[in-house]
Amino acid sequence: MNEVKSHIQINKAILKNFSHKCLEYKNDKPCKYDKVFYLDFSDTEIKKEDIKELGTSFGYYSSDMETYLSKIEGLFGDEMKKAKNYTKNKIDKLEIKFDPVIKFAAFLVLRSQYILDEVNKPTIYTTLLNMFGKNPIKPHEEILKHPEIAINYLKNRFIVNLFENMSDVELVTPKNCIYEMCYVENNKPYLFIPFTPRLAFVLFELTEKNDKHDNIINLKTFNTSDDELINKFNLQAFEYEQKYSNSFIVSNRRNELEKIQEYIKEKDKNDVQ
Repeated sequence: MNEVKSHIQINKAILKNFSHKCLEYKNDKPCKYDKVFYLDFSDTEIKKEDIKELGTSFGYYSSDMETYLSKIEGLFGDEMKKAKNYTKNKIDKLEIKFDPVIKFAAFLVLRSQYILDEVNKPTIYTTLLNMFGKNPIKPHEEILKHPEIAINYLKNRFIVNLFENMSDVELVTPKNCIYEMCYVENNKPYLFIPFTPRLAFVLFELTEKNDKHDNIINLKTFNTSDDELINKFNLQAFEYEQKYSNSFIVSNRRNELEKIQEYIKEKDKNDVQ
């Protein structure tokens, strides 16, 4: 079976939303590439990479798992497209399906390096397989084959809304794609999934006042033009990426990543003191 290049966690559709066109020459011929800026956690340098390459690994997922994940990502992509069209006034009413967003969020968590490290530590079984030259199992795929607990937990706890960033600062997204943030209105934790520099799905905790339902109809729940609030969101994205996958943060431009670089330097200085 031929191995394919897998995006380990963040998918190409989201990367595309944070990308910009780059004109480069290959074999003396001009070629256009979709590239993103990213902050590499291995050396805290800001780099640029093709969205087809960033966060990928050959053969990380089997072809069957790739097909399975592409269906989940595709259904989420449908909801993402509706939200983008609504905020661009291309459609009059927003009807976001609840389940695809919740399922996508659950799989983001399950695909993280943190979960892989915690749940699938080496066992006697895997050691024996390696000793006798058997084909090694893929523990990260075993996690994804049993997502029910994670999905049901999120379904029972959260409701999905849409967040619009109207500030001069752009949202970034971690490789992990999802992070927790306390919003200023009531200081309760919300899960954020930024899917463009201007838009994110936000998972609010269920309360007695907002009953769970299957669709969000004509709902653009909240927005902000507060630069500092978005800066806080971006720093929280960095903190969660450090914990869950510790790999990189993606941005459409360098500005936001430079602010995170400054935060890292200041934090390191204070730790030394």
